[in-house]
Amino acid sequence: MIRLTELKLPLSALPVATRRAADAPSETDVDRLSKDFYWYSPVLKRDLSDKLAEVVVQPTSRAEVVAIVSFAYQRRIPLTLRGAGTGNYGQCIPTHGGMVMDLAALDTIRYNNPNEKKFASKGETGMGPKTLAFIHFLNSAPFLEFLQALTSIEETLLGDPYLIGGGLHEIKRGGLLKVHADFNKHNRTGLDRRLNVLVYLNKDWKEEYGGHFELWDRNMEKAVQKVLPTFNTLALFSTTDYSYHGHPDSLNCPEDRSRKSIALYYYTNGRPAAEINPDLLEHSTLFKARKGHETEVVAEAKNWKQTLKQFIPPILVDLIKK
Repeated sequence: MIRLTELKLPLSALPVATRRAADAPSETDVDRLSKDFYWYSPVLKRDLSDKLAEVVVQPTSRAEVVAIVSFAYQRRIPLTLRGAGTGNYGQCIPTHGGMVMDLAALDTIRYNNPNEKKFASKGETGMGPKTLAFIHFLNSAPFLEFLQALTSIEETLLGDPYLIGGGLHEIKRGGLLKVHADFNKHNRTGLDRRLNVLVYLNKDWKEEYGGHFELWDRNMEKAVQKVLPTFNTLALFSTTDYSYHGHPDSLNCPEDRSRKSIALYYYTNGRPAAEINPDLLEHSTLFKARKGHETEVVAEAKNWKQTLKQFIPPILVDLIKK
């Protein structure tokens, strides 16, 4: 392996913007991003305290990740990957110097399949203070009490501080979200998903751009409601096994525009039997084809857990989860 300094390359030769060089004074970003919580262990503290990267690179796209890995591989430069750096066993410490690739900026989930082409945030990462304040309000007691009174839901409504599936959503030109029913259980708490709130952020959005939020009937014969995603519009609807919605036609906005929204989901412990499809139990997103467009939805492969649930009693499923 070759140390970066041995190559005598300027930092501008790297295929991505860098943070700071390791020879900067005091505790630099390179120092901080070369460490995790290894110092919990006296042994690891002794062995790893002097291990530092020579430079930290922060890719913001898949293409930059590929370029960095290729750059390091071709020159035999040590490359260490870093996520949030919350481990305490020294996994992200660059024991051979070289580069640390900080992946914190890659905080967007990209969906690119026949059923959905969109981008979504992961939790609160990367949100500005005003966006965070607004989302915290939408999860606050006063807003939850407003929703409770508005919808007459009897069970106590709870917000989702984890923003599972929610947060910031963006769909670019050509993107879509086929009609579907949402996942019905929170994957951490096991609570029942009851309400969706969608807030649209698109100023000067034109009818011809498309991207209407559509609510469909149970038989998938027609859209019973369409909402243009214009700025400051809030859509609220009940989330059941039969609440089919989406925007199934490709977005037709200009290349420099995109359809942006904030999504918040609300939960209760239990729900009315009328909202449940007894054949489904716990499920992920269920895409449905519109009548006359039966081939537009591509069936998603089931993972081993979903397959297993079809053959074993629920009590054993619960034991496996534990």
